[in-house]
Amino acid sequence: FVHSAELISGPSHARYAVKRIAVSEDEALDRAHQEADRLANLPAHPNIVRYYGSHFSTSDAFLVFEMVDGGSLAERLNRRSSSLSAEDALDILGDVVAAVTHLHAQHPEPIACRDLKLENILFDRLDRRYKLCDFGSCTTIAKVYESRREIIDAEDEIKEHCSAAYRSPELVDLYSKQF
Repeated sequence: FVHSAELISGPSHARYAVKRIAVSEDEALDRAHQEADRLANLPAHPNIVRYYGSHFSTSDAFLVFEMVDGGSLAERLNRRSSSLSAEDALDILGDVVAAVTHLHAQHPEPIACRDLKLENILFDRLDRRYKLCDFGSCTTIAKVYESRREIIDAEDEIKEHCSAAYRSPELVDLYSKQF
């Protein structure tokens, strides 16, 4: 769940987006910590939603982000009565590619966004650009699987964390270059 929050102390009354993740199981807590750690170490980029910090309780993790209030790309496309112009489509693509390129350029471990979908691309009305959000499915693991057991385990993890319709080809069929 993502909630809108407002800082009531101080002069600015700034608004934030707070992602709440249920962490009642150890595995969920570990994933939330990994997401927070990855975001804390990710250099800022104009096409990635800015991360400010996190708080963990016994049942929930709270990750705090900048408020991006222009809606998701999916919502914006659904509201349109006409198709996108080639120029608009290229502008959107440029913003998304810039964000993904930034993730892939991280050292020592490039970051792969495994849930790149219309719902995870937000429009920032103030900056007039699209920004990538939701890094819970990201990974730095890149490997060739050596056994059927590794493939089965990887498939289970991919099914849990990656939307089926948006998976990259290498995540759809892990057997294709194996046995």
